[in-house]
Amino acid sequence: MDGGNIYALDDPELTHYPVAYMTEPGFWTLTAAVWRGGDQVTDPRIDPQVIVDYLRERDERLCKLLTCLLRRGGAISPEFERRLLDLGLDMDSMRKCLAEWCRG
Repeated sequence: MDGGNIYALDDPELTHYPVAYMTEPGFWTLTAAVWRGGDQVTDPRIDPQVIVDYLRERDERLCKLLTCLLRRGGAISPEFERRLLDLGLDMDSMRKCLAEWCRG
């Protein structure tokens, strides 16, 4: 992406975008994302458990994918793993973190 658009928060043009990314550059950075309709009350006809179940299933699929890709003999060759270690990325530590996160 080359650059972006800058709008005031009250600019009507901002409503043409479903998601707005806001940041304040500087030493202390403030970052936020807002979306159209994000402050509206949810539809009472939709069971919130549906969303919870969807998110849990999505997380489980992501855990399975990452575990498969990062396992020894997976997508990362031993040579590349050594190169990553030389750069300060310890795959064993990453695998441990993934296992802990995926346990919930």
